[in-house]
Amino acid sequence: MNRSLWNFLSLVSWFAKEESVSIPQTLFSEIDKHRKLSVSHQYFSQKVIHQVLSFTGKTCLGLKMAHCIYPGAFYNLGYLFMTAPNLLVAIRKVSLLPRLYDNLCQFELIEDESGLTVRVSNDCEHDIDRYVVNEAALSIMVHYSQWVQKKPVSITDVQFAHSQINELSLYKKYLNVTPSFNQPYSQIRFPREAVEFPLLTSEPEYHEMLEQRLLRLHETMSLSFVDHVKVVMRKLLKSGEISRQILADELCISEKTLERRLSKNNESYRSLLLSIRKELAQRYLNSSHYSIEYIAKMLGYSDRNAFSKAYKKWMGHSPRAEPNV
Repeated sequence: MNRSLWNFLSLVSWFAKEESVSIPQTLFSEIDKHRKLSVSHQYFSQKVIHQVLSFTGKTCLGLKMAHCIYPGAFYNLGYLFMTAPNLLVAIRKVSLLPRLYDNLCQFELIEDESGLTVRVSNDCEHDIDRYVVNEAALSIMVHYSQWVQKKPVSITDVQFAHSQINELSLYKKYLNVTPSFNQPYSQIRFPREAVEFPLLTSEPEYHEMLEQRLLRLHETMSLSFVDHVKVVMRKLLKSGEISRQILADELCISEKTLERRLSKNNESYRSLLLSIRKELAQRYLNSSHYSIEYIAKMLGYSDRNAFSKAYKKWMGHSPRAEPNV
């Protein structure tokens, strides 16, 4: 199983036990379905978070997440953080590898003479999901920062762009400070001496070796949104069920968001479906293993006549004119 899937499966199981709640088996079925479809982990991860929140109503998931994510999770990012020379380098390097945590959030680092401000944002579709993910990101940062220093790290300030969604005592427990809400940004502020102080767990040689490996891995995970859509469309066509709504559901976004993101890339659902059907039709027809009826079914057409009509429109001749048919 892909490591990201294992991380989220572990997270769901841990949270259910911690909060004494029951997670429906359907969610674990979704995880297995996702594994077979090989769709974008970003949209799947967002869907898992949304479903857990919907099932449990427990918005404390974000704050508590830090205590269940061990250093080896998400491709050993925790070890990269822990072995850095100081907190500034640790945060900077993790922020440059968003694909390793499924692009769930983005970090912006703002340095000045007095310290470091780390801003976090994400593009989850539902408001409560965005709030929980931002709280999780800052909670994890606090947790690891305290873990690798000889003495508790002094945190100057924590702010959230959203309103309060948990008891203040929980924020104090997991962030070590009481945050302010409804601010322009979700962010955390470290003083200069805290981010430059050497880490207890620093291991320069291991850190450099791990960083190079993770950078190479990060580059291999660079599929664009359109590429992810194409992967899922091919899978859905093969299953015989495809529509704009089904595609959006598999990507864990709404139809409106799907079209908006495709439009940004000068694409549309119809144009992608047409190009993939043409590509697959040529591939199938070049093989002598498939009948026209079977190809029509695999491409989502109602019958061979509908497929033949479409194919003639693309190529100027019927599929029967192809040499291998």
